[in-house]
Amino acid sequence: MTSPSITVWRLCLPYKQWHKTAKISTSSRDLLLLTATLEERSWVAEFAPLPPFSEESIEDVMAQLPEVAQWIETWIHFDVPQKAEASIPLSWAKSIQWGISGMISSNTLANAQKKGGIQHLDVHTLLPPGDEAHALAGECAEKTAFKVKVHPDSWEPLLDTLRAHHQQHPDSRWVLDVNEKGSLEWLYEVDTWCKKHQFDALQYMEDPMVVRTPQEARTLIEQSPIKLGFDEFLQPRRRQENYGLNEGLESLKGAICVLKPALHGTRHESITLIEQAQKVGVPVVISTLMESSIGRALATDLALSHGSPTYTHGLDTGHLFEIDLEPFGRKLNATLEKLPVKPVVCYSKTTLT
Repeated sequence: MTSPSITVWRLCLPYKQWHKTAKISTSSRDLLLLTATLEERSWVAEFAPLPPFSEESIEDVMAQLPEVAQWIETWIHFDVPQKAEASIPLSWAKSIQWGISGMISSNTLANAQKKGGIQHLDVHTLLPPGDEAHALAGECAEKTAFKVKVHPDSWEPLLDTLRAHHQQHPDSRWVLDVNEKGSLEWLYEVDTWCKKHQFDALQYMEDPMVVRTPQEARTLIEQSPIKLGFDEFLQPRRRQENYGLNEGLESLKGAICVLKPALHGTRHESITLIEQAQKVGVPVVISTLMESSIGRALATDLALSHGSPTYTHGLDTGHLFEIDLEPFGRKLNATLEKLPVKPVVCYSKTTLT
């Protein structure tokens, strides 16, 4: 019996410029890329943890690769996708669970794209922090929806930039990501500014401040003059044993749940969360974890099938990369050769007969 040939590369995708958030500052995105080949068929998976947002590191993922390879040998061909996904061990790192879920469905997604089967989806573009005006005048000029990192200590000049763009492009819509650095008082300041300048294009304010309990979430949503979205509040590392998923979702009534599926495990786990959110009337927006085109394609598929049709989804981050992977591994070797830091094979298992 023939076994698959499995190779895992550790690689760094360079950003066009230094990428900064509230918790990380880096010039590249580290990830693992797995390919499996058997009988002229191939599959690809991306494992892209991002500490401290992720519970695991790349080293944690690498330690589980031998077990992952054994699982692939058992299930490859994935003729019954639901059964294969259900067998993914919950003890694996969340990024592995998500990546393997994608590998199971990757051929289906690739065929859908080739046939034009993936329909249009409203997404917002993440503008590079500190370079918003240049991006809006340049490569992002034709976009219509945007996500912007904003800090309460320096927000007015930024909103002036957004307002000026909106005056020229009245159909533009905006999400402001505060990274939990704001306060209720500051939300009222922003609301007053928006009313004064007749700037009514905000979809919602994401993670305006630290929220530790469902009661805190409920209180903030009730008191806020601006629509709110919550990302970190429902992430597994934040919830853990403090409160259950259902309780957390219940507390978000009147707000939006921002879901990064790579942090939650298998595709089924994300779908379960979305269905529970729908039961309590909470819309869900799908967002990437700054993955390559492979991870973004999986998140896009989830948004198409289960995401909210009312709000734009955080899926347009590919423009931030200097070099990106070809979707579903097409021209993979050519892409890897372009990287300034050459990929390292961190796991390899050749075909056995």
